[in-house]
Amino acid sequence: MKQIVTVLLVFILSNASLVAQEVKDSLDVLRLDSSVYYQDVSENLMMNVRSLMRSYDLNIRHVNSGTEMQLSPLGQISLGLGVNYEWFGIAVNFGLPSSSQDIERYGETSKQDLHIGLYGNQASGFINLQRYKGFHLRNYLDTTTGNHIQIPSLETFSLNFSGLYFFNHEKFSFKSAYVRNAIQKKSAGSIALGGYLTYDASTSEVPLGDANLPDSIQNQFGVLAIWSRTYGVSFGYGYTWVIKKNFFINGTLVPGLGAKKIRLTLSDESVEVDAGLAFRFDANIAMGYEAKNWLAGITASTVNQFYEIDGLVISPSSTSLKIFVAKRFGLGKKNKQKG
Repeated sequence: MKQIVTVLLVFILSNASLVAQEVKDSLDVLRLDSSVYYQDVSENLMMNVRSLMRSYDLNIRHVNSGTEMQLSPLGQISLGLGVNYEWFGIAVNFGLPSSSQDIERYGETSKQDLHIGLYGNQASGFINLQRYKGFHLRNYLDTTTGNHIQIPSLETFSLNFSGLYFFNHEKFSFKSAYVRNAIQKKSAGSIALGGYLTYDASTSEVPLGDANLPDSIQNQFGVLAIWSRTYGVSFGYGYTWVIKKNFFINGTLVPGLGAKKIRLTLSDESVEVDAGLAFRFDANIAMGYEAKNWLAGITASTVNQFYEIDGLVISPSSTSLKIFVAKRFGLGKKNKQKG
């Protein structure tokens, strides 16, 4: 019996140093992980499937009367596939056909919608190109048919360049929320500074006010065409909340202030403003879940502009909503950590 006890004691003592070393190594790993704010996993191939909806809306408000035209295209959901690797990402989306009931109620819309995003650890840049033809009024119905008043000849074109720099990029990763080629490990936020340049044009074959609006307000919207160029600076803040390591919510708000040049063509005259102030509001929200190599999430964004000419406040806006499921390949590779 003594021999057995002696053997056990010798075994325990001889392995105690190994056990202690393993415990120390584990604690060191935990301490290292606790100091890491985000992990760059852009070296891994990521493939995703998504459901996407984009839109370009145009609101025109008469300053004196407060009457407003809320113009929107026919909403359409697209399904697509996307691939991301390193700095490169590409996605192909296919629009689902609209039902005959929706086309009858809202009118038909043709569109081309292109989004290019370059996401880095310190800064991100974006190019958006949108062309839509065929709109309806969200806030007015045709009294004879019960459908929304439709303006099939209204065509809009928008080209937007913008960029953001994040000062706290050592701890906060914008791309972890919106591209997911990084993983935010701990909650963090950052002040953002950026700039933008936008061209918007809207044309209609008939004055917008002639689109079966009530007689009392038709003469308030004799608009045939709107052309604008705005540019300025943006300043805001983004923050990502990490909940139990697997779930996160991000909110990024970036208001902008800049200069404008606008040309407005009415049914009886043309008005041009050479200079003035224009306001912009850029809001983004994302939430997602990480489970080993699988991930899922929702992202939404809206960019709104506001400028006034000849007693009208014009506000074009671009919105996007995406729901996706993705898988990363190659997570065993060494990835960069920030913290």
